[in-house]
Amino acid sequence: MLEKLRTLALQKSQDYPDDHFKIRGIWRMDYHCQPNQWERDLLCGIWIVQTLGQGCCYVDYKGGYLNEDLIGQDARYARPQHLWAEIALLDSVYSVFQSEPDSSFSFRGNTRDKATLRARFIAELVTLELQKIGGKKVVQIGVLGNLLQQCQEFGIDIVGTDFDPELIRNGINGVTVHHADQNNQRIQEADIVLVTGMTLATNTLQGIIDTAQRHGKKVMLFTATGAHFAEAYCNTFGIDVVFSETLPHYMFQGSSTINVFRRKTATL
Repeated sequence: MLEKLRTLALQKSQDYPDDHFKIRGIWRMDYHCQPNQWERDLLCGIWIVQTLGQGCCYVDYKGGYLNEDLIGQDARYARPQHLWAEIALLDSVYSVFQSEPDSSFSFRGNTRDKATLRARFIAELVTLELQKIGGKKVVQIGVLGNLLQQCQEFGIDIVGTDFDPELIRNGINGVTVHHADQNNQRIQEADIVLVTGMTLATNTLQGIIDTAQRHGKKVMLFTATGAHFAEAYCNTFGIDVVFSETLPHYMFQGSSTINVFRRKTATL
């Protein structure tokens, strides 16, 4: 997927000055966060790369650090050693391009309340899509506790898949969580596949898309990792709906925004 995204970026960037893609900053943040009672105890890291805009990739808490000096290089051609750095770099390239979301949702406040507002917005649109297709079952790949809880509030029949052994052992908010090696089976059983953008960083996103499309399932992606890929996700990879959350994300106080992009043939 990254090769396709990179090829598309090189084509799109021809109409922009080279200076727009100069790497101006790189940040690594590790965080330990539980925004409210519905969420698990989150341990994660975020890589942020700044050109004119900012791209990011969420990584495992124990992910390595970047030892290369990329400041001043062209983000379109830089080739870091690690996948997460490559995703953040490419996302920073896409942050330069003009995009036209189908709709946007802005929300503000503290982390506790924003976690709920964010999840409720996504769950409501998932519910509307289920109603349109006459479905009722959702699999969430890459578990977000608040989103599972809000989907239950809307009466959605939902299960999760994840790599986290504690989630698999105990579930969360009364929802069963299966190991991610069951993705294919759970996709076949669902009407909608609700996926986290972090699957790009675990090299599982393309396989999820392929399986869902093979079985005629709708794919809805909520993403902070590679959020600026949203239009390409819809138009090149055939994802039906993308919830693109650009920086600053919901765990920071103040204002955050989710832009909604839809595949041209999608009806949502």
